[in-house]
Amino acid sequence: MKKPNSLHIGNTLKRFVLLSTLLAMASGGLSANETSRSCQQNALQKSQALIRFILDDLSTTYMHVGGGGITNIKQTATNAFRVSISQEERIDQISYELKFEQDCQITLVKRKSTAASPWERPH
Repeated sequence: MKKPNSLHIGNTLKRFVLLSTLLAMASGGLSANETSRSCQQNALQKSQALIRFILDDLSTTYMHVGGGGITNIKQTATNAFRVSISQEERIDQISYELKFEQDCQITLVKRKSTAASPWERPH
């Protein structure tokens, strides 16, 4: 009889726990405290979530939509981003400072808008 591979059993168990957690969260079966323990995201996943938050925020707060659109999204610090949006005679720059909460919710800490000439280099 072949011995079970402990790595395979460990991976299967991890998948089962992850699936169980997702199902419990979807059905409302976990409290916020339990959810925070299961919220494990790597740096790329966190950046993607923060950028999605910014794009959603811009959809509701940015009213100057007649220009050339987003030309740049730059992460300037762990939870800080600068978005550049091309307009006819300027580049609007919106700086975001965000906070990643324990339960994986994102909170807007600060939003600042500035305009720069297209011939100026951003800082």
